Amino acid sequence: MRTRKPAPILKQGLRQRPTCTDPAPTWSLLRLLSVLNSQALFAGQNLLSGRSCEFVLKTWLEDESELHMKSDSVDCELECQEIVTTGTVSEKSGSGCSSYLPGRAPNATEPHAESTVQAHVRALGQADWPAWDALVEASPQGTHFHSTHLLETNRQRYKLIGCFKGDALLGGFAYELLAPKVAGHSPLTPYSGIVLACPAAKHLTVLSQHKHVTFALANHLKRDLNSIDCHMGPEVIDVQPFTWAGYNTSVRYTYRIDLTDLDRVWNEMEDKRRNDIRKAERDGIIVDSGGAISEVLALAEMTFERQDEKFGYHELALRRYQSLLGKGKAKCFIARNPAGKAVAGAYVEWDWRHAYYLAGGYDPAQTHRGAGALAIWEAIKYAKRNLDLQRFDFAGSTIRPIERFFRDFGGTLTPTYVVIWQRPSLARDLRRACRRLGRLYKAILNEL
Repeated sequence: MRTRKPAPILKQGLRQRPTCTDPAPTWSLLRLLSVLNSQALFAGQNLLSGRSCEFVLKTWLEDESELHMKSDSVDCELECQEIVTTGTVSEKSGSGCSSYLPGRAPNATEPHAESTVQAHVRALGQADWPAWDALVEASPQGTHFHSTHLLETNRQRYKLIGCFKGDALLGGFAYELLAPKVAGHSPLTPYSGIVLACPAAKHLTVLSQHKHVTFALANHLKRDLNSIDCHMGPEVIDVQPFTWAGYNTSVRYTYRIDLTDLDRVWNEMEDKRRNDIRKAERDGIIVDSGGAISEVLALAEMTFERQDEKFGYHELALRRYQSLLGKGKAKCFIARNPAGKAVAGAYVEWDWRHAYYLAGGYDPAQTHRGAGALAIWEAIKYAKRNLDLQRFDFAGSTIRPIERFFRDFGGTLTPTYVVIWQRPSLARDLRRACRRLGRLYKAILNEL
């Protein structure tokens, strides 16, 4: 008895991840959606008499198809590329794949690089930590959130990836593991991700090297992880290689104050914020720059409670503060009323370039309009006068009242990028497709 061959849709669904030998990689979900599409379009035409339902469904499915086809095509190209010393991307012999360049078809012929020494990506071990920390401190993208000391202090599993040319570390990527093969961030860690060496060369050479190193790291991460959600620091301005590698990117914002001239900082501040600070000083509010972290955390917990949220990183904050205090890298600024009662507070960490406002709050029972602003203003002055840092970073917020509070200090609105990638999953895509079809079905019924 002959075995019946699976239907094309099932056969396609049993295929493994497309490789470079696949002439036209695609996803079985698209074939399934095409079946659902035909049914939905038929129903939509009957229910809506040819209205926009057909266009909406067609557009949605075409977008999904284009997205998956593009992602698979880029994945295919990534597996076939090598990075060499000149910073160019060369083809593997016999692969049939060429380097992916924007604005050019993936199969376009690209000249081979002249250099023979290849750059390679690998995980970093403890023996590589000194080289990593040196790169972090020298790199424009480096912050103390990338340093091995802080990552060890967080006590969250983490991994460092490096891109080498010979023994030279060209760049790397730091991430924490929130679950097996799931990369993200610990609380109180606003920035992580990529750091890049900045060689003494012309701008075009440096830009090309950065793109190729970033491209290689992004590809390597996809082999190691099932999911990644990484918030880059403000100095990371080019996430295009992540886009080429099939990642989704989004933008967030922070406010950063240039500490070159404190008088200018004061004058750039919102009038209302300056008046609040003056009033706090007139009312006898003083700022204790040697306050205890427990006081700041108690005030922060009150702030979270007012927003019906839970402050879930008390232990981490204590551990971080105790570790960094000994290195002279953290301080608590407590605003006290004339009776010595803590009214508001701010927790600040810093590295070799920037100070970061990471936590704060106020006591609603002892509230004073300018106490919190005064505590932050004293932290800003300390960052300049005592530490001679370049900038004060509010580390961003998506909550509108908090964003407005930060904005009033007159800092520069600065974009920060987020890169997100998830390993393709048929089950997840089916659930997502069903949810979308459900929403479309409800929209159709509402039109009746």
